[in-house]
Amino acid sequence: MVDCEVIRVEPWGVFVRLVEGGAVGFVRRQDWSWSRRVIDLSARVQPGQAVRCKIIGWQRNQLQLSRQEANPNPFPEFKRRHKVGQSVVGQVQLLAKGGAGVLVALEDGVEGFIPRSELPAAARQEDGFGVLNDDLVAAQILRFDGDRVILSVNELLRREDQELERSAAGQRATFRQHPALGAQLEGLYWDLQLKETPEPQVTARVRRHIERILVVEDKESVGESLERVFEYLGFECDLAQNVEQGRRRLDERHYDLLIVDMNLSAQSGGELLRSLESDTLLFVVVLTASSALEWVEALRQRHGRHGRVFQKPTGVDQILSWLESCLAESSEPEPIASRRTPRIDAEGPSGDDGHAFLLDEESSDGLDASSLWSGPRMTSGHKQQIERLLTRLMEKTRADVACVLSYRPGPLFEVVAGRFVPLGRSTQQDLEVSPIANVIREGRYLAVSDAGQKAAEFRHLQSVTEVGSFVGLAIEYADQASYGLFLIGRQPHQLKSISEDQLHPTALGIGIQLAHRRMNEVIARNQGLLLTGFLADSLLHEIRNELQSLDDFSAIQLMLAKRLGEMGDSEIASFKKATVEVREVSRRLNELVELFRNLAGQNPAQEIDLNEVIRRLRATLVPFAEEHEVVLSLDLQPELPSLFVNPKLIDQPILNLMINGVEQMASYGGSRRRLRVATGWRPGDDFPIRVTVTDTGKGVHYVHRDRIFDPFFTTKRHGTGLGLYISRVFIERFGGRLELSQTFLFRGSVLSLDIPRQVLVS
Repeated sequence: MVDCEVIRVEPWGVFVRLVEGGAVGFVRRQDWSWSRRVIDLSARVQPGQAVRCKIIGWQRNQLQLSRQEANPNPFPEFKRRHKVGQSVVGQVQLLAKGGAGVLVALEDGVEGFIPRSELPAAARQEDGFGVLNDDLVAAQILRFDGDRVILSVNELLRREDQELERSAAGQRATFRQHPALGAQLEGLYWDLQLKETPEPQVTARVRRHIERILVVEDKESVGESLERVFEYLGFECDLAQNVEQGRRRLDERHYDLLIVDMNLSAQSGGELLRSLESDTLLFVVVLTASSALEWVEALRQRHGRHGRVFQKPTGVDQILSWLESCLAESSEPEPIASRRTPRIDAEGPSGDDGHAFLLDEESSDGLDASSLWSGPRMTSGHKQQIERLLTRLMEKTRADVACVLSYRPGPLFEVVAGRFVPLGRSTQQDLEVSPIANVIREGRYLAVSDAGQKAAEFRHLQSVTEVGSFVGLAIEYADQASYGLFLIGRQPHQLKSISEDQLHPTALGIGIQLAHRRMNEVIARNQGLLLTGFLADSLLHEIRNELQSLDDFSAIQLMLAKRLGEMGDSEIASFKKATVEVREVSRRLNELVELFRNLAGQNPAQEIDLNEVIRRLRATLVPFAEEHEVVLSLDLQPELPSLFVNPKLIDQPILNLMINGVEQMASYGGSRRRLRVATGWRPGDDFPIRVTVTDTGKGVHYVHRDRIFDPFFTTKRHGTGLGLYISRVFIERFGGRLELSQTFLFRGSVLSLDIPRQVLVS
């Protein structure tokens, strides 16, 4: 037995120096631990680490050592501490012969085995079960067999599903399930829902001061619905469909309230406001389906005592509530001659919370052309450009081979450009344990003037191609794969004069071409998104008009439902149900429109309710999730503090995480598809609010964990590789953090979003 210190780690083993005497020894990979095979020694062993080894031989003037034989078998202790039925975490080592299952390393090198039958059905259908070396796997202990632990992923997933089923069992009850009280319970439910949307109430103060109302609206359904509601409530209401009609009405009669749509088809409603005399009106309400900013400014310059901008859809009850608050501040209006310039408020999209949106004079809801990407002009024929760079490099260095190879963990190598041998299955395996893979994986530079002096290191590469001199440099660009630039000379010392500085300009040029190629692919794939941004305002105008019609129509239904005593109980219940459902459709459509605005526009910071944002996003994604057979569930911490932040910086990341989770589960093909979004509150932490998005997909491969937030990196066939990258950029803009906090193969992943204290509203 000897005490040693690690001096160098290679994929095939570890070089150590004996503490006593200073002799150099070597520990083969298979002799490092009790586990049958350890793939990634660099993740477990660090230079300078102290180890105890046993001398087992002498070869080529070098001590052969074993760390495994220097330590007792850990299996008896593991068996003593673990029982059948417990869950454990292991790391994939390799596939068993004949595809019988997967070998994993457990604690201290104890070996576990997952039989093929105990893997999920979706995994059994994939080549190699879809596992990569060093992937983490959670499984349940089935039994102990000799010095091996037999595990089951299926049993662990089945147990988790049963626990979830039990916890959710009470949520499945429906009104109709009770044979005697089902209909009565359903009727009571709709009565309670109607109480949540009461008939608009008109106070005595409003009745004294508001008698005649003029509605200027070019959308017939919106104008008529407002007219009917106001007339039902006892007001005189007239309609005008354009600016000229509005002016004539105002010349003919005196009105106490003007409701004007700014997005009129012929002339803007702002033209009507600009033509008003100072003593014309007492109250002005602006309805708009697009940006409110310009209309706020228009009202600031016009006359009248009170003005307010509402974004559609806006209920009559909200307008009445605003009128009451204005009149309450000064119980009697001032004489007409002394009326001042309107005081302008601005309210955001109507909703149960009534939160107002804040307006920034320097902000704009439209797309700024200057904000679009305007980098170097992209050229076609990127491979030809790379080939030219390689040809010039070969002429300068007199190398026999110059090539760019890509590497995707798996392993899978591809020739991007240059002359290299065909990459068959055996060649791929040889390259995986050759210096070529090490250069790409480790992002390093390697130059060897005489490969024959390092026969052990180059023996696998020599089986692929004749190597006398070798130079390799990792390219500082990566998408789905990593890249390397390689020069090979068939004679020793052929490339002796080449330095790293000489290769850098070529490597940089190749990286730029690879990035341009990827950018071209992404832009071509996302032309529709660019067009959507330019059409956002016109689409929002049309959608919000329809929402206003729905909102007012549902108010009319509500009034009628309370006065239809001659109808039978079942008809009244159905009518009430339809009323509530219309309002629900209006609410959900408005949430979708508001999300569209947040994602397409440039919004200033405002106070937002995080839980309400998540509920809105869930409602928006339900159809998408149902299409992929995914169940969306929420576990929200009540009474979280509000956030003061740009809504886009919250909406976009959480939406991206939810969509990513749904797509990952759909592509995996597993039967258990659940996406859970939770919020947590940690008052004493610098990041007191945490949002977690948990899926039950395949999980993230070990070799991909550090790359999932890189731009353009994706494992999806049609992915852009920008979703998680953009999410992290947005979160970091207000000081937050986004990270992959947990992932297990076959079980799923947890992405966590931490929100800093400085954006909380105290």
